[in-house]
Amino acid sequence: MRQNIPLFFHFVTPEYYPDRGGIQQSLQRIATSLVDTFPDSLFTIHVLETKAEDYDNVYFVKNIMKKLSRPLSSSSFADSVKAYKQLRFLSLESQIKEQLNRYTDHEHLMISFYASHTGFYSQMVASRFNLKHISSIRGSDFFVNFLNHTSFTSLEFVLEHANHIITTNNMQRDMLLSLYPKILFGRITTIHNALKGSVPPYINKHAKEKGQRIRLFTDSGFSYKKGTDQIIDAFMRLFKEGENVELSIAGDIKEEEKAYWDKRIQSVKESCGESFRQLGYQDSVLPFMQQADIFISASLSEGCSNSRILALCMGIPIITTDNGAIIDYPFPKTNVAFVRIGNPVMIARCIRGIFRNLSSGQGEMSCIEREQRLQYFSIERERKEWVTVINKVLER
Repeated sequence: MRQNIPLFFHFVTPEYYPDRGGIQQSLQRIATSLVDTFPDSLFTIHVLETKAEDYDNVYFVKNIMKKLSRPLSSSSFADSVKAYKQLRFLSLESQIKEQLNRYTDHEHLMISFYASHTGFYSQMVASRFNLKHISSIRGSDFFVNFLNHTSFTSLEFVLEHANHIITTNNMQRDMLLSLYPKILFGRITTIHNALKGSVPPYINKHAKEKGQRIRLFTDSGFSYKKGTDQIIDAFMRLFKEGENVELSIAGDIKEEEKAYWDKRIQSVKESCGESFRQLGYQDSVLPFMQQADIFISASLSEGCSNSRILALCMGIPIITTDNGAIIDYPFPKTNVAFVRIGNPVMIARCIRGIFRNLSSGQGEMSCIEREQRLQYFSIERERKEWVTVINKVLER
């Protein structure tokens, strides 16, 4: 039994943090919550790849690797890739070793985000120093019927050796249990994300003021896997049929898809003018949701989307695909319309149906249901579930 030994948390994450995105929100929220819970605990965040220069209490492995790998430029591409991967592991290993030697009075625990990426290196280091390791499955690691084939071998390695696996939705958990029942028995738990801070309730502006423009909003950015093409297709269909509609898209353009999206965006702007808005990356999507009438998420893959949680707690009408954690939540799905993946016709049809309801003042979420959602997505619920897993791992 653990005797009140202070903990040292080693969070390991890829480049998604601290640059931008949902993983940043999740990691900051979870790390702060756990450190506040365990007496005298410390934590550090190891980032395997990042463009940032300097953040307090964060180790940037890539910055070290850039300096070490400069002589590799004369080598073949294959050799450079191998050396780069080796440096990833060695840099993380050296940093963990330094903390182990410095904080000998602490019990050290590794928690990695994205099991098939940082989880792989974390597990090797954890095995090297005999550390407990919890790895968190995120959306692009593994999702039903759309496996990440390029990294599935590394995911299997983590599933077999980590002390515990956290999934962000039940579909991930159930599918992994069906594939690896003996390996994962008693070592896998679903923990849904929480919502930090308060959010204002959604206000239906169409019930009293008729003839307003239908304002659509998505934070999918410009990415094939986020279903952005289907959202744009649905918007274009409505616009060409004479509907008074606008679409605002927040988020980046994926670098590998930039040529395609630059051409697509130009075409849409030429057809729709100011009715189509490209917002770029936004630190907070709340102001845009407050201005919008409908939130759309047509993602092909989703773990436990922070923006969908925000939309649920506001009560804004949502059109979304039925993947990820949204189907797990134990409350009514008022104002949530599910569409098949890759079906812009259904999206357009749902937009029309929701607009009819808004105009007639129907379908608004009750105060009781909103309170249910806020209570479920509380940080306290998320904290308790993480603490339960951590105590279970430490006591093994």
